[in-house]
Amino acid sequence: MRRVLSGLLLLLLLLPLPAGIDFSGKVIADGSVGLPYADTAFELNAGKLTFSGELDAYSEKFSFHVDTALVLDGVTDYSRDNSYAFDSFKRAYLRLKEVYLDYYSDLFSLRAGRQIVTWGAADAIALTDVLCPQDMTSLTSYDMSESKLGIDALKLSFDSENTILDLYWVPLFTRTALPLESSNPLRSALVPSDVIQLNATDTATIHDFTSEDIDSPKLNLANGEYGLRLSRFLSYADFSLYGFYGFENVPSIGYALEGSAPSYTLDLDGEYHRMAMLGADTSIPISSKTLRVEGAYFPIRPFQCSAESQLGSASKDYEEHQMVAFLLGIDWMPGDWSLTAQYYADWVFGDDENIERDSFGSKATFSLSRSLGGDELELGLSLILGLSDFDSVVNPSVKYRVSDEFIISLSLMMMNPGIDSDGEYGAYSELSSIVFRGTYSF
Repeated sequence: MRRVLSGLLLLLLLLPLPAGIDFSGKVIADGSVGLPYADTAFELNAGKLTFSGELDAYSEKFSFHVDTALVLDGVTDYSRDNSYAFDSFKRAYLRLKEVYLDYYSDLFSLRAGRQIVTWGAADAIALTDVLCPQDMTSLTSYDMSESKLGIDALKLSFDSENTILDLYWVPLFTRTALPLESSNPLRSALVPSDVIQLNATDTATIHDFTSEDIDSPKLNLANGEYGLRLSRFLSYADFSLYGFYGFENVPSIGYALEGSAPSYTLDLDGEYHRMAMLGADTSIPISSKTLRVEGAYFPIRPFQCSAESQLGSASKDYEEHQMVAFLLGIDWMPGDWSLTAQYYADWVFGDDENIERDSFGSKATFSLSRSLGGDELELGLSLILGLSDFDSVVNPSVKYRVSDEFIISLSLMMMNPGIDSDGEYGAYSELSSIVFRGTYSF
């Protein structure tokens, strides 16, 4: 926390007397209650109050931006990743989402500090969008951008009419916020229960597994991350190219048995590993429709080895494979309707015997919304369908604008297992919930 505050003070000292200052803020009340058929029926799965504020100060060649939030959580202790608790009260914490200084010249611009970056043309699916990690501690986020964590980086940009080149250097690694606190309902989907049955006679008791058991890349120049985005905006289409060399946002988890039969101890640890990505996307407007295409090649990507393989013949917690991914999507906005449909597929090269996933994976997403009463009321339905296991997320919603400042919404988050296995989304089926939110902006 001291390092962040020292950096914030330095940025303020570097900024000349501002020509203007803007401030805006929000108060957001979030909550979710388990659906009647879920294992957490009528239980409070999430409940928090967030006070967020954004400040922008600017002069002729400089601008300063800070976006921070005070969170009061009634259900879950704070995540040690990317948040700062107040003494011993772990249900109140501070998050610095963004804090950066911009410098502008005729030739280039430079941004230094914590910043949120979005890559790619996909909606609700991360394909080339690998630069920023995610906050995975809650299911109440309404979109991926809302759950992004800022990276501490330098961005050098060159802008020439309809072409922009962005170069990123990330010297400080930012960890994904994982639901490892014992009070977090999502922990059970990531970490096995306290005692697991190994076979007919043997069991294993799991040691306490926290964020402190996950090793992050050490702070040195060799562990820096690098990114590049080249975008071109034309009258008939937008194009972007991406390059990234850094670390996978999600750590691999290692399993190790200690002791002897019939009662073992299972130790867990985690580590982040290198990856690389080359990608591209395009958005092509066709009348009231927009066609989106995105693809990526990963010459290096780590994949988690299953617990069974680690406790069996495999001696490592991850394997490196090459991977390609592809997305085709369409947006259509006829009148008060808005429709988005996407198909995503990826292929992992090599033997998939030891890793947790199949060599080929695919999914489809669908989103439909309708505005009523002059945009005061919005009805929506979104769907994510895993095409390998046929697991799904179904999310009907209603949003009502009480006033220009006050919006309330209600939705159902229904996570359904596949036909023969839970799949990616069915693992969270016991947390299927009614989600509600109220937002007041000022």
